[in-house]
Order: sequence, then C-alpha cells, then structure tokens
Amino acid sequence: MNYVFDVCLNFNKELINFYEWNDEDEVLYFLKIPVFKIEDDLIEDFINNDIKVDNLFLRKIYNKSQIYFKKSNKTDNYSCILTTNKKSIGLNFDKNGFVIGKSYLSLEEENEVTEFSKFIKYSIINYKILRKNSIKENYLTRKEKEDIKYIKEYLNSLEKNKRIDELKYLYYEVFNNKPSNYKDIRIKLDNVLLINDKKRERFLEIMKYVY
Repeated sequence: MNYVFDVCLNFNKELINFYEWNDEDEVLYFLKIPVFKIEDDLIEDFINNDIKVDNLFLRKIYNKSQIYFKKSNKTDNYSCILTTNKKSIGLNFDKNGFVIGKSYLSLEEENEVTEFSKFIKYSIINYKILRKNSIKENYLTRKEKEDIKYIKEYLNSLEKNKRIDELKYLYYEVFNNKPSNYKDIRIKLDNVLLINDKKRERFLEIMKYVY
C-alpha cells in the first residue's frame, strides 16, 4: 500500500477547483491517505461520471486513512487518492462502493502526488460507470454551477405553479422570438443555460427584474 501524507481534501458531490473553496466548506486534513496510480483515461471516468467500485477495492482501503482533529486523530473508512503522472483527485466512498465525495487537490499538493506517482506501479481498480455526466457541466466553475441550479429551481417553480406566461416571457427575452410550442421552452432554456455564458447572465438579469 502506498500513501501520501499531509493532504487537504474538500469532498463534494461534484468537483470544485481548489481556488473556489469557501471558508464554510468542510475541508479535511489527512495525515495519511492511500494513493493508487491509474491510466489517464480511467481517472477521467472517475472525474466525469458516477462510479461504483467493487468490494475488493473497498476492503483494500478500509480504515487506511487518518484525519487530523484538534483533540485526536481519527480513521476515515473509505477514502483514497487516484493519480496519474498528470493529475490527481481524492475520492470518498460509502460502504457499498458508491462514490459519495470527490475533491481536487491544491496545485502544490497535486504536484507532489503526481511526482510521487512516477515511482509507484499502476493499480487495477474494478469499477462500473453508473451514469455518464455532461463533460461540459463538470468543467463549469462553482459559481456557474450554482447559477444554473438557481435558475433551474426557478424554472421548476414556474412550471409547478403553471406560470406559463412568465416562462414564455423569459424565453422571448433570451432568444428574441416566441416559442413554437410549450415543450420547446424548457428544452431550449435548459440547453442554452448550460453552454452559453452570455445568455445565462442575461437570464439572471431578467430573473432579478421579474422577481
């Protein structure tokens, strides 16, 4: 078993770049944590998709991590770092092998881990992809993700309360034309808000005005 020492991880459902961490985030300081070297394409699977690992790998990492607390050091049940020669991520699993938390490392710590990876052997990890996520969505900033979540909640609220006229108005303001049918409204709004930064900002301005 290979370990790295003195690493900070900020586990969330979605990966958040180190420079976007907030003071309110529960950042964990690992005194030690297992590290496994894998191929470049495999780490992309863990970055971009919902993953489940097998029980053999779970048993391998069980209680092998140690987290610092002010009064004592506690073991962490299922955590590890996956690395290549180019990038690294921290992962936290539940007892069934589902990934429940992902974390990027700081640039300095990631450099240390990737350098260390050059001296260790590749590992084989058996896993299943449960759901493929949008590549574009995974590379949005934290603020962009929060904006999209906020907008979708607002749109869901309008739909739930059957405020169709407001939906039509928002659609017109974003696309500068009237929707051909009701179904087009949500489909086009959801798609454009994900990929078009300018239209997303425009939509937020309109939302604030309407709200």
